[in-house]
Amino acid sequence: MFEIKYKDAAARVGLLRVGEERITTPYVFPVVDPRKSEYKDYIKEIEKLGFKAVITNAYLIMRSPELRERAEKYGIRRALGFNGAVMTDSGAYQIYEYRRIKATQEEVLEFQRKIKSDIAVMLDTPSELDASREEAEKDVEETIKRAGEAARIKREHKANYLLTGVVQGSTFPELRRKCARELSRLKDSFDVFAIGGVVGLLENYRFKELVKIILASKSELPLNKPVHLFGAGHSIALALAALLGCDLFDSASYTLYARGKRFITEHGTKRIDEMMFLPCSCSICSRYSLKEMKESEHLIALHNLIKLKEEIENIKEAIYDGELWKLAEQRARAHVSLAVAFREILKKEHTSYFEALEPRSKRSAFFYFGEQHLNRAEVIRHLKKLENLEFPQNKLIIKVNEGYLPSKIGSSKEFCLAYVSRAFGIIPSEIEEVYPLSQHIAEDFEKISQLTSAEKRMIKASLLKIFEKADFNEIFAEEKIKKLVERILKVKCESIEALENYGNIRRNDELKIIE
Repeated sequence: MFEIKYKDAAARVGLLRVGEERITTPYVFPVVDPRKSEYKDYIKEIEKLGFKAVITNAYLIMRSPELRERAEKYGIRRALGFNGAVMTDSGAYQIYEYRRIKATQEEVLEFQRKIKSDIAVMLDTPSELDASREEAEKDVEETIKRAGEAARIKREHKANYLLTGVVQGSTFPELRRKCARELSRLKDSFDVFAIGGVVGLLENYRFKELVKIILASKSELPLNKPVHLFGAGHSIALALAALLGCDLFDSASYTLYARGKRFITEHGTKRIDEMMFLPCSCSICSRYSLKEMKESEHLIALHNLIKLKEEIENIKEAIYDGELWKLAEQRARAHVSLAVAFREILKKEHTSYFEALEPRSKRSAFFYFGEQHLNRAEVIRHLKKLENLEFPQNKLIIKVNEGYLPSKIGSSKEFCLAYVSRAFGIIPSEIEEVYPLSQHIAEDFEKISQLTSAEKRMIKASLLKIFEKADFNEIFAEEKIKKLVERILKVKCESIEALENYGNIRRNDELKIIE
């Protein structure tokens, strides 16, 4: 049902089978509301733009006699006039807004079965924004109970839809973990998992809290199922959420922003009435003038929809290329709150999450933009790799890495040659071709003072790990790193320039690796 094709960080490009449709993830479902008169103007445009699935609200359709009759008679696809897959929400957002709805779990799921929904959603219990722990815990317990009911109902009704289980827990990571853990026990019944109750955080740009919620939820959810982040419709947040492991999104932002004359760009939104130029060449902006765009809510909405799809395509390509970290960091510069959230992701406490998921090799280089990247999984793996090496040589040469590795020279039976890198500390030449040691790009330095304190600590940590396994009686260091090495090891180093035949050292394959 869900086949993972490519990975980067915790993100996946996958293939989700929904009936006859094959949806490539990450994917954003455009939200359609058949109660609104303008929805017919959008539904065909959505299909023309290549969207293979949309999402609508089953509860609101069920509450409308006319829409209910049509959906039950023809099925939700025909009722909407859409030829692709349809996901139906259960009405939980209305619970979030009004704290109650006039329907039971069984009624909502049975209705979704009757209208032939492709992806149905359980009726969970979201907490209010900034709910107390006591309130959030109560809502989690109710959601867990309802998840069991949903699994039973699907089984008893022999429903053909894909069922979505929703993780709740407000802003409390431990409650999110508990809810995700309990729902995971029902993984044979749930085809998709979702993280709900986050719309308020997104609307208020509380991205740092969102990061913690996603990480807590994802850490307990099965890896072979797609995860939907409900309500994450702004294009600037999609790369960040995908980096954390979210596969599916839904968005009504294309119309909501259009009503407020807000124009989506890759750097955020702009009020189109305040724009002097039209910095976009999409199929809509290429055909209409800025004046015409300003006068048409419909044209703005179509532009916004195109930008959402374009961003999802950028994310998929970045995952394929192994460059999602770079894209997410670029997008994080669009808003201070996103930048804060990105720094949260790079904290040491989250390293183990990414280390378990990050691919061992990628198509692209590792770009080191600063010390905030020293907690990346690739760096931590390098430190662990050093613990598994043995060094039979009795002399160590330390050279500053400048530009790409691998070098033209390497260790010999007598000499161990190692390089100093801002990103990885000490790199023995014997493992320099292991990704990303020979495929990383970091700024060169001319003197020690150009290194940050964190970079110096990385050099120290990696150098000490080497010395735990080695018995060097002579150390030669390049002049600009010599004093730092002496301070770390508390020994006297000789200059590389004093070493004869340095340029004639050749690689040696006798380095031992402890299994």
